[in-house]
Amino acid sequence: MSLPTLRPPNMPQQSPIRLPTPPPTSSPHKPLRDCPLEQSPPPLIPMREYDDVLLAQEAAEDSRLQARASRMWRESQEYSCAEDNETTPWLQHTRWPERFRNRPLDIITASSRLPARGCYEQNEDFTLGSWRGIPLRSSAAVEARIRVLMRAVDDMFDRAEATLACTSYQSRCWLTSYRNGVFRNRPLRVMPSSTGRQYKSKWKRFICYIFRALELGPRRLREVHNMVLRGDDIKMMNHIVNLASQVVEGEDVDDEDCEDDAENNAENDGDKSSDYSDCDSNYDSDSDSDCEGNGDGRVHDQSNIRFVDEDGEGEMRNNGEDTKDGHAPYHDASQYIFHLPHGTRLELSEAVFQLSMMFWTYQCRDGVMDSSAIVHFTAVMGIHRSSLTYRDAYSFTPDLAALIWVGRLLFLEYSLPRYSYDTLVYPWPARHTYSSQPERLEEIRKKYMLRGCYSPLSELIELKAFGKSIVVRLSEFCATYRAAITRVEELVTEMMLGWDPTVDLSAIRDDLTCRFPGWCFLDKPENQLLGTYKAMSRRAWTSSFRGKALAKAGHWLPDSCLAYLQTGAELSTKAFPAVHITAGLPGRGTEMTTIRLRNTKLAIRNLFIRDGRAIIVISYTKARSSNNHAFYIVRYLPDDLGLSVVVYLAYIRPFLDFLANQLGLPHYHSNEFLFLDPKHKERHLSTTQATESLRDLTRTLQTPWTISLYRQASIAIAKRHISELIKERNFYYPSDANTSIRMIAAGVGHRPRMLLTAYAIDTALPTRLQPELLEMYRQLSTLWQNWNSQYYDQYCAAKCSGVTENAPGQPADRKQSLSP
Repeated sequence: MSLPTLRPPNMPQQSPIRLPTPPPTSSPHKPLRDCPLEQSPPPLIPMREYDDVLLAQEAAEDSRLQARASRMWRESQEYSCAEDNETTPWLQHTRWPERFRNRPLDIITASSRLPARGCYEQNEDFTLGSWRGIPLRSSAAVEARIRVLMRAVDDMFDRAEATLACTSYQSRCWLTSYRNGVFRNRPLRVMPSSTGRQYKSKWKRFICYIFRALELGPRRLREVHNMVLRGDDIKMMNHIVNLASQVVEGEDVDDEDCEDDAENNAENDGDKSSDYSDCDSNYDSDSDSDCEGNGDGRVHDQSNIRFVDEDGEGEMRNNGEDTKDGHAPYHDASQYIFHLPHGTRLELSEAVFQLSMMFWTYQCRDGVMDSSAIVHFTAVMGIHRSSLTYRDAYSFTPDLAALIWVGRLLFLEYSLPRYSYDTLVYPWPARHTYSSQPERLEEIRKKYMLRGCYSPLSELIELKAFGKSIVVRLSEFCATYRAAITRVEELVTEMMLGWDPTVDLSAIRDDLTCRFPGWCFLDKPENQLLGTYKAMSRRAWTSSFRGKALAKAGHWLPDSCLAYLQTGAELSTKAFPAVHITAGLPGRGTEMTTIRLRNTKLAIRNLFIRDGRAIIVISYTKARSSNNHAFYIVRYLPDDLGLSVVVYLAYIRPFLDFLANQLGLPHYHSNEFLFLDPKHKERHLSTTQATESLRDLTRTLQTPWTISLYRQASIAIAKRHISELIKERNFYYPSDANTSIRMIAAGVGHRPRMLLTAYAIDTALPTRLQPELLEMYRQLSTLWQNWNSQYYDQYCAAKCSGVTENAPGQPADRKQSLSP
């Protein structure tokens, strides 16, 4: 292909993109697509002064591009992947990563494990993990004492529930009312057996955690757990340890007083199968339970199952009948048979209650509750046991609801106990000694239980409210889809300096099997896209950008050219959310930020042109560690966005490299990655920068998006809406026996999947990326794009114009939960 000169020939060759410099009168609003190729040559451009300077610069740029292509295959791959270190709004609010930075999360989570029967009983240590090469263990004696403490916690809860059962409806409603002077008709209630076990186990885990941490000593407690216990707390805990030791020495701990295997497994291993196991698991109510009646006054009710209401608190149905108004029926004291334990067991249970209230009534001078042991433990609850990652708000708030229920129950026992606490150093009177029980309850409630109080319970209520506020609305979702494409198109139009070349993606040829290092579809000779930067440089030579000339007197002006380069970096960054949102169901952050435009020695590119569509092909390798196999995922860009991306790659990006070379700014040079680092420190966009770009796009929304947040929301939307549009189409196993694929497969003795992936291979495509699979991905991307466009046109556009037209069963502005 001959390069265009400053004086174009009279009869230019037909090409997908017109290379000659456009006439100065070219309209900046000329459509980029569906336009006929120009048949007449553009007018001759007269020789201008300093054109020889530009020709010399172009020759130097050609030499630089040739040198870069020759060494492309030698480039190192050390920066080919990026760590997914994004932080969501939830983690930024909780600051869990900062709290546990450089701390052993395995030891921290193991410390909260409930004591189990069997291997750790009586004579074996419990291994927590290794810290700086030193194994940390909880001794068998400590584990024996913790098992005794679990029974003491049960006694404490049984006593508190007996108090709750004889408390009036109004008082129980005030316990759940977290605003001053505002009555909330949702009473605190005794939970059914299965839900009660689950709720109480959160506090048992807290007791296990602090007593195992106590054994480490103050220095290691700070190093490992990043927690400090007050002197009064340590004294009380040592007193409880002595009482528990007396119980261990005086009697054997019965298995019935230990945590059963079902509860322990649900608490310790429930998060292995799902992120939502803590809120969705149904405990087996028929198994042995420490909450069931064992002759010592414990309450049991096997007929209730738990549902999660809008507040994350447990709803229940009684014997298959719905409770009225979402509330359980009132239980009076006659329904419960409770007897106080005796001797050391009574003293231990009352001491555990006193310690519990020392933590719940904690207040700090500066009003910062991060030093509270309970607030610290909520962060521990936020760590997945198996993966050691932080849980999202959706899966964590049910556990917060459980801990809030525990706090309210204990505050009732603290303010108006049914039985007096006589074994404490300072005896605690029963409720009948108060002249006005409502005034006593209100005094405690205002100090510790309202939103805005400086107390652990108030902190938990605020954290739960923040977790529930993270929502994505469908109207915002579809409007963001449209806005992402629009702002990329606007930047491309601006950077083209008023020139809209005629583009026909269907005329561009690509080779999906070429693996030559440094190659992409721009280098294919028949596409005539080599040297396209010259068309831009010759236009920029006499043009201005944002009101300032780019060149003058044969020199590129640094200020305006630098502004152009920075806009190019901005365009690359803003293109990421547009591609990520519109191409189809989202990939992971590290997959999308490392999309390659050109091949390298070790990796094939990801961006291709096929059948007039820009596609992104990613080899999904997550399963490679287990089965050494990978498969392809294909995402089709929308037509308008794909066209803008091609114009950017064919015209703007080569000109940016040319301009950076002329100004002596090598850090502005591009590389094989599609999304470049705007700070020019790394080779591609990091996941943190990608999240910031997505957050910038959605900064006006109620909840700005992150990569993780968008991925969860889009999957939930796809499950609910896109799945209804898919008519059970399966290209590997067609349901219709008369389909050609099934008939041919039957004739040759193969399954349809084998026929589509291993026989009659189209050599123009990778082996496992055949036309049928591409067609399936194309339809999936098209469904996603059509649904977004139709929802936007039907609801968002109509809403903006003042016309509301609801679809059957759908409000005009729907709210979608973050998780599927």
